[in-house]
Amino acid sequence: MEIQKLSSKFNLFETFRQNRTLFLLFVLCLFTLIGGILVSSASHSNRLTPSELHVWLRNKPYSTDPMDYDAFAHHITFRSVFAGVVSLYGAHGPTAVLAEKWRQSDNFRTWEFQIRSGLTFENGDPITAEAVRSNWNRVAFLMHSQDSKSGLFEYLVGIENLKSPEAKFDGIQVMGNSVFLRFVRPIPDLIEKIS
Repeated sequence: MEIQKLSSKFNLFETFRQNRTLFLLFVLCLFTLIGGILVSSASHSNRLTPSELHVWLRNKPYSTDPMDYDAFAHHITFRSVFAGVVSLYGAHGPTAVLAEKWRQSDNFRTWEFQIRSGLTFENGDPITAEAVRSNWNRVAFLMHSQDSKSGLFEYLVGIENLKSPEAKFDGIQVMGNSVFLRFVRPIPDLIEKIS
């Protein structure tokens, strides 16, 4: 008789029947434990190799062209692929990425970006000031041919004379390892526009 009284005091189900909050807490802990085990086993079976990038999006990217970068799906997908000359994603303001350093004229009409040496594209080709100029030239040509009013490329010196993506013009020039952007009006927020 004494043993039966003692065992009824420690009867788990009787305790839960009397205290609903304790029962709900027990169930929540049980589900958390089971969920943790399932997630842990799933993550061990789906390990990614360092060369893989998996991105889950509702809308699939439709292009790898940097000109389509404004689409949200492309921004999320390619943020870690496309390198800018300067980035605003740093915690302490603008950060040099492809550019080692930059400076602007007092009137914000001329900007110089000194391209960092030793950088390469994925295929091993060097990233040079000429490569950056060529890329910006293409963007300027496409924006101009679409009559885009981005607040940036339409103000490049000589943009109206740019007849092909490969053509050189006064608005984007290379000297040594520096790329110069020249504008017909001040562009004080250039860093925000290109990063």
